Amino acid sequence: MLVNNAGFNCLAARVIVTSSEWPQREAFLGALTQALAEITTRRAYYPGAAERRDAFVAAHPEAEELGTGGPPDALPWTFIRGVPPGRTDDICFNVESFFGECAETALTAPTVEAFIDAATSFCNDIVWGTLSATVLVSPSSLRDPQVADAVERAIADLRYGAVGVNVWHALAFVMGTTSWGAYPGHPRTDIQSGSGVVANALMFDRPQKSVVRGPFRSRPKPSWFATAPGQYEVMRRFVAFEADPGAGKIPGLLLAALRH
Repeated sequence: MLVNNAGFNCLAARVIVTSSEWPQREAFLGALTQALAEITTRRAYYPGAAERRDAFVAAHPEAEELGTGGPPDALPWTFIRGVPPGRTDDICFNVESFFGECAETALTAPTVEAFIDAATSFCNDIVWGTLSATVLVSPSSLRDPQVADAVERAIADLRYGAVGVNVWHALAFVMGTTSWGAYPGHPRTDIQSGSGVVANALMFDRPQKSVVRGPFRSRPKPSWFATAPGQYEVMRRFVAFEADPGAGKIPGLLLAALRH
């Protein structure tokens, strides 16, 4: 969600909302930063990227700089953990970084269901933008009826134009049949993620949001994962098929995907 296209995506992950009571929070953050540390940095081609990064690091000198082996004009993957949720005017919550940056904030709640409700309200009321969001929930958690109900409530209540459940919300963009655009209702004086939608091949009148669901673990690993082996070969074959479709190209594409 972060490193695709060097972070220059409107659908990149910018704020991760965790629970301060989650026993695996530190292990998760450690695994995340370790993964970013092993991913090659990429050319920061987008105008103003370096200046935007300087602004984030100035506001958060504790930011972690990660990644290695990139070209001279690359920027490090930048991770800012533990941004206080009460600091509602923080740059991480109010400015779209549009470079390889992601922040994390931890909410305090007495139960899992209360956390889900609090995270939904936080994303709706504090975090700038309404384009897309992802909810990650394990199958074991969903076996609890109260947690399952809270997750469904969050999916319904999130004021985002696309919601992914255990999948990167970008799938709502690439599928084409789903609608893609900001949550409706922004006035011109506070346009945020815009107005209107694209795609929407089924031509729903005034869609509110699209929801895409997937398994908690995907096998084979999706080719858009930065850690997926052979991802370059899969995407090379996919682009070749898109440019000049033909049944003869499908077996090679499928075989490359299954080798992940």
